[in-house]
Amino acid sequence: MVFLFTGAFWATADRFAWQPLGFDPLIVLLTAVHFHYAGFALTWAGKNIISGGQASLKKYLITGVLAGIPLTALGITGTHGQWTPLIEVFGVLITVCAGMTIGLSHLTLAIRSKAALKVRMLWGLAGSSLIIGMTLVPRALSSSHPKSCSFRA
Repeated sequence: MVFLFTGAFWATADRFAWQPLGFDPLIVLLTAVHFHYAGFALTWAGKNIISGGQASLKKYLITGVLAGIPLTALGITGTHGQWTPLIEVFGVLITVCAGMTIGLSHLTLAIRSKAALKVRMLWGLAGSSLIIGMTLVPRALSSSHPKSCSFRA
Protein backbone atom coordinates (compact mmCIF):
# COMPACT_ATOMS: atom_id res chain seq x y z
CA MET A 1 0.00 0.00 0.00
CA VAL A 2 2.90 2.36 0.63
CA PHE A 3 3.82 2.20 -3.06
CA LEU A 4 0.25 3.13 -4.05
CA PHE A 5 0.17 6.08 -1.66
CA THR A 6 3.60 7.25 -2.80
CA GLY A 7 2.54 6.95 -6.44
CA ALA A 8 -0.70 8.82 -5.67
CA PHE A 9 1.26 11.65 -4.02
CA TRP A 10 3.48 12.04 -7.08
CA ALA A 11 0.49 11.78 -9.44
CA THR A 12 -1.23 14.54 -7.45
CA ALA A 13 1.94 16.62 -7.58
CA ASP A 14 2.02 16.16 -11.35
CA ARG A 15 -1.62 17.17 -11.80
CA PHE A 16 -1.16 20.31 -9.66
CA ALA A 17 2.16 21.12 -11.40
CA TRP A 18 4.08 20.84 -8.13
CA GLN A 19 7.79 20.11 -8.36
CA PRO A 20 8.77 18.38 -5.09
CA LEU A 21 12.48 18.72 -4.35
CA GLY A 22 12.83 20.77 -7.54
CA PHE A 23 12.39 17.80 -9.87
CA ASP A 24 11.50 18.39 -13.51
CA PRO A 25 7.76 17.88 -14.25
CA LEU A 26 8.55 14.81 -16.38
CA ILE A 27 10.41 13.19 -13.47
CA VAL A 28 7.42 13.91 -11.21
CA LEU A 29 5.10 12.10 -13.65
CA LEU A 30 7.52 9.21 -14.18
CA THR A 31 7.88 8.81 -10.41
CA ALA A 32 4.11 8.42 -10.10
CA VAL A 33 4.14 5.75 -12.81
CA HIS A 34 7.23 4.08 -11.31
CA PHE A 35 5.68 3.62 -7.87
CA HIS A 36 2.40 2.30 -9.27
CA TYR A 37 3.88 -0.20 -11.71
CA ALA A 38 7.41 -1.06 -10.59
CA GLY A 39 6.43 -0.80 -6.93
CA PHE A 40 2.87 -2.01 -6.54
CA ALA A 41 2.30 -4.15 -9.64
CA LEU A 42 5.68 -5.90 -9.51
CA THR A 43 5.22 -6.68 -5.81
CA TRP A 44 1.72 -8.04 -6.52
CA ALA A 45 2.95 -10.11 -9.46
CA GLY A 46 5.79 -11.56 -7.40
CA LYS A 47 3.52 -12.35 -4.47
CA ASN A 48 0.91 -14.08 -6.60
CA ILE A 49 3.00 -15.93 -9.19
CA ILE A 50 4.97 -18.22 -6.93
CA SER A 51 3.04 -21.19 -5.58
CA GLY A 52 3.33 -22.45 -2.02
CA GLY A 53 6.19 -24.88 -2.62
CA GLN A 54 8.66 -22.07 -3.32
CA ALA A 55 8.08 -19.93 -0.23
CA SER A 56 11.77 -19.01 0.17
CA LEU A 57 11.98 -17.77 -3.44
CA LYS A 58 8.80 -15.77 -2.93
CA LYS A 59 10.29 -14.18 0.20
CA TYR A 60 13.47 -13.17 -1.66
CA LEU A 61 11.54 -11.79 -4.64
CA ILE A 62 9.27 -9.66 -2.49
CA THR A 63 12.23 -8.49 -0.39
CA GLY A 64 14.09 -7.61 -3.59
CA VAL A 65 11.23 -5.49 -4.89
CA LEU A 66 10.53 -3.92 -1.49
CA ALA A 67 14.20 -2.99 -1.10
CA GLY A 68 15.02 -2.20 -4.74
CA ILE A 69 12.24 0.31 -5.44
CA PRO A 70 12.96 2.61 -2.46
CA LEU A 71 16.73 2.32 -3.03
CA THR A 72 16.21 3.37 -6.64
CA ALA A 73 14.09 6.32 -5.53
CA LEU A 74 16.64 7.29 -2.87
CA GLY A 75 19.41 7.01 -5.44
CA ILE A 76 17.57 9.19 -7.97
CA THR A 77 16.92 11.78 -5.27
CA GLY A 78 20.56 11.62 -4.21
CA THR A 79 21.82 11.92 -7.77
CA HIS A 80 19.57 14.98 -8.17
CA GLY A 81 21.38 16.38 -5.13
CA GLN A 82 24.79 15.61 -6.70
CA TRP A 83 25.45 12.44 -4.67
CA THR A 84 27.02 9.37 -6.18
CA PRO A 85 24.68 7.40 -8.48
CA LEU A 86 25.81 4.08 -6.97
CA ILE A 87 22.78 3.86 -4.65
CA GLU A 88 20.50 4.19 -7.67
CA VAL A 89 22.51 1.61 -9.63
CA PHE A 90 22.38 -0.84 -6.71
CA GLY A 91 18.61 -0.35 -6.26
CA VAL A 92 18.00 -0.79 -9.97
CA LEU A 93 20.05 -4.00 -10.12
CA ILE A 94 18.12 -5.48 -7.18
CA THR A 95 14.83 -4.57 -8.86
CA VAL A 96 15.96 -5.96 -12.23
CA CYS A 97 16.99 -9.28 -10.68
CA ALA A 98 13.65 -9.60 -8.89
CA GLY A 99 11.73 -8.55 -12.02
CA MET A 100 13.58 -11.02 -14.25
CA THR A 101 12.90 -13.83 -11.79
CA ILE A 102 9.21 -12.93 -11.64
CA GLY A 103 9.15 -12.90 -15.45
CA LEU A 104 10.83 -16.30 -15.60
CA SER A 105 8.31 -17.60 -13.07
CA HIS A 106 5.50 -16.44 -15.39
CA LEU A 107 7.12 -18.26 -18.31
CA THR A 108 7.58 -21.41 -16.24
CA LEU A 109 3.95 -21.29 -15.23
CA ALA A 110 2.92 -20.79 -18.86
CA ILE A 111 4.86 -23.90 -19.89
CA ARG A 112 4.08 -26.23 -16.99
CA SER A 113 0.53 -25.26 -16.05
CA LYS A 114 -2.49 -27.36 -16.92
CA ALA A 115 -4.59 -24.17 -17.31
CA ALA A 116 -6.43 -23.29 -20.50
CA LEU A 117 -4.28 -22.37 -23.50
CA LYS A 118 -5.43 -18.72 -23.45
CA VAL A 119 -4.42 -18.37 -19.80
CA ARG A 120 -1.03 -19.93 -20.45
CA MET A 121 -0.49 -17.64 -23.46
CA LEU A 122 -1.25 -14.59 -21.32
CA TRP A 123 1.17 -15.76 -18.62
CA GLY A 124 3.78 -16.24 -21.32
CA LEU A 125 3.12 -12.78 -22.73
CA ALA A 126 3.33 -11.22 -19.27
CA GLY A 127 6.58 -13.00 -18.46
CA SER A 128 8.15 -12.18 -21.83
CA SER A 129 7.14 -8.52 -21.54
CA LEU A 130 8.64 -8.26 -18.08
CA ILE A 131 11.89 -9.93 -19.11
CA ILE A 132 12.24 -7.78 -22.23
CA GLY A 133 11.52 -4.63 -20.23
CA MET A 134 14.09 -5.55 -17.60
CA THR A 135 16.78 -6.14 -20.26
CA LEU A 136 16.37 -2.51 -21.36
CA VAL A 137 17.18 -1.12 -17.91
CA PRO A 138 21.01 -1.41 -18.04
CA ARG A 139 21.08 0.55 -21.30
CA ALA A 140 18.89 3.32 -19.87
CA LEU A 141 20.95 3.41 -16.68
CA SER A 142 24.26 3.58 -18.52
CA SER A 143 22.88 6.41 -20.66
CA SER A 144 21.93 8.44 -17.61
CA HIS A 145 25.14 7.67 -15.67
CA PRO A 146 27.86 6.98 -18.28
CA LYS A 147 30.79 7.55 -15.89
CA SER A 148 29.57 5.17 -13.19
CA CYS A 149 28.15 2.38 -15.37
CA SER A 150 30.58 0.37 -17.41
CA PHE A 151 27.97 -2.03 -18.79
CA ARG A 152 27.01 -0.06 -21.89
CA ALA A 153 24.68 -2.13 -24.07
